[in-house]
Amino acid sequence: MKPTSPLMGYIVYMEKEYPFLFEDGILRLFPPTREDWRKRRRSLFQNLQELKAKCQAQEWVGHSRLKGRTHDGDSIVFSVSDLSSNDNGFESFSVDYHFKYNVSYLDDEQIYGFSLTGKDVDRFYNPRCVFTTDVSCDELGIQRTGVYVENKNDNGAVCAGSYRYGDTEITVSFRAVPTLHFRSEAPLSAHSRMIVSFSKPQNLEYLLQVYEHCCRFFYYVCYRRNIELDSPDIYGMRDGRKSNEGILWFPQNDLAGEVEQKDAEEMIVYDDLGEKMMALFPPLAEDQIYLEHLCPSVADRRSWGINHIILMFVAFEREFRNLYDDTIVRSDMYVEVRAEVMKFLENLKENSHGKKKKYIGEMERTLSKTENKYADRMEKAMRDCEEILCPFLKYYYRDDQSDDLIEDICARMNQLRNDAAHGNIDLQIDPVHISDFAILESLIYAMRLKAIGVELEKIQTCLQTMKGTRMILA
Repeated sequence: MKPTSPLMGYIVYMEKEYPFLFEDGILRLFPPTREDWRKRRRSLFQNLQELKAKCQAQEWVGHSRLKGRTHDGDSIVFSVSDLSSNDNGFESFSVDYHFKYNVSYLDDEQIYGFSLTGKDVDRFYNPRCVFTTDVSCDELGIQRTGVYVENKNDNGAVCAGSYRYGDTEITVSFRAVPTLHFRSEAPLSAHSRMIVSFSKPQNLEYLLQVYEHCCRFFYYVCYRRNIELDSPDIYGMRDGRKSNEGILWFPQNDLAGEVEQKDAEEMIVYDDLGEKMMALFPPLAEDQIYLEHLCPSVADRRSWGINHIILMFVAFEREFRNLYDDTIVRSDMYVEVRAEVMKFLENLKENSHGKKKKYIGEMERTLSKTENKYADRMEKAMRDCEEILCPFLKYYYRDDQSDDLIEDICARMNQLRNDAAHGNIDLQIDPVHISDFAILESLIYAMRLKAIGVELEKIQTCLQTMKGTRMILA
């Protein structure tokens, strides 16, 4: 199904059927009678009073679902903000999403899965894999090239794997779909489709959650937020087989993506992850993988403002705690010095009284809770991923290949992190810090990709593609 705009029909609102018009993300309701219009017009002051009461009570604005029928006979569910606009009795709502479906084969309690298409699906799973070429020569020596459509199995789909969410197994597969164009300069084209199937039917709420998992996955592999996904097609059941019987629309489905298509290709692809991609879904579903540091676009990655810097540090901290034991063993000298200081404070406290004894006790507790420095955690992760990062360290630090390079990088990042976290007005970013940030970006991904079992060379290829340069591994 394709999203259509505008949409018209009838919807149930306040226990009455209202004619509606949906266009440009706004749902407009028309009172069914003049009497209803007079009542809604008189409620304008009441709406303002309710809004004032909500603001004073410091409550979040809620969301509601409105159900109805469209002009083409389909059922539809709108999720709208409870904060409506009342223009002299004609109300309108901002729409979070809408679910339009063929009620004969699908409803919002019996959903069997969905599929995704879009530019970033094509970039992740290259649809050209559906074509094969063959070059041959005839008896006269004339060379002929043939292009053929190849299906890898009966339905042409490649299964990437599955993961469990709640009480349901979710299977993800990809299919490249060829298209023949008559009377065209490009007679053949193809697009990719990501198919998400549920082991048993689920409701609309579950569908929304799994769709969010997929969005997070594409945020992660694209390393940006302006992902380009079409409205997902929703699967119902017809004649004992899953079929496309509905569509789920979100405002972001209509937003523009990357302006420069070459920049948009700076992302991790299926050929490098393969079935290992499925190991990303459980932590993404549980919101373990931090994504707040991702930039809106590729161009924004090259700008290092204070917000970007702080969120990048947070992203590393989150991944480190997810993947590593935080009990890093300090150097023998550090352990020895801390033990001596603790013993000294203990002896001093025994011979002290009053507030002096209290202050010494506070110092003991503070020292006993001393955590590892950011530099220590970063160095542990870099040592663990050193083989992966080796070509990147050589690329970014051509003139500095000393044995202390990793330690120096971690020390600079530790200082910058502390300055940024504590609001140091003298925060200064030097050129070398840009290289340090590039390594930190790579490290965050290297940690996770190594943990899910991606091969070393594949990880390096993923990182290089994200950087948009082929020179690193040259």
